Amino acid sequence: MRTRAKPPRGGKMQELLKTLVEELVDYPNGVVITETVSDGGNTIVLTVRTKDGDLGKVIGKQGKNAQAIRTLFEAIAAKYRRRVVLEIADKQRKPVAKPLPHVEWR
Repeated sequence: MRTRAKPPRGGKMQELLKTLVEELVDYPNGVVITETVSDGGNTIVLTVRTKDGDLGKVIGKQGKNAQAIRTLFEAIAAKYRRRVVLEIADKQRKPVAKPLPHVEWR
């Protein structure tokens, strides 16, 4: 039986996401990342907020940047048998890019 690896220290995924997004946008000081844990610690929700003009740069053409970031974080979460949801939201706190369906990790 395979044991579950210990999840990364709190905020590690948040720090990595912030670093990635800051490199994509014109105004890195406007990037705000929030991390919430739900489902008994099995799901991590990472929400990205940027200045209005930078939102499209995070999403990318046809959503390719957002999908690449999601893929990377899903791979990290799979190592720890967790689920990760990446939300890209505008300033009014509503998500503009819907999270993709994910596989439950058990």
